[in-house]
Amino acid sequence: HMPAFVPRRELRLQVQDADRRCLWAGNYLLIEGLLPGQQVTLTFPISENTFTYTAAAGSVDERAFSCTFRGSTLVDILPQDDGAQNYKLYQRAGMRAGKAPLQERERYVGRGAITHW
Repeated sequence: HMPAFVPRRELRLQVQDADRRCLWAGNYLLIEGLLPGQQVTLTFPISENTFTYTAAAGSVDERAFSCTFRGSTLVDILPQDDGAQNYKLYQRAGMRAGKAPLQERERYVGRGAITHW
């Protein structure tokens, strides 16, 4: 399942370091002909966007927050409440780096072709 923030036209699919064409079924990426042990690599840009949200709108406690997302992950929120009793939220500078760390995952590979969807 591909997250909505991934630009499909910029997604690069490789199997064993060889480029493959992307086949889609809705938001699912189909990778045909995989053999056990083959390495699949997906590469795509992750944009950073900032949005403003209002908490407790229309009340005396109304506050606006500036929320910065990298992909679908909240990486910063302003203003921070610096009170001694408060925990600083979303201090994720490491997640804002240019390149994400590689993650290895083991996934199930079905046998045979999909006959109906």
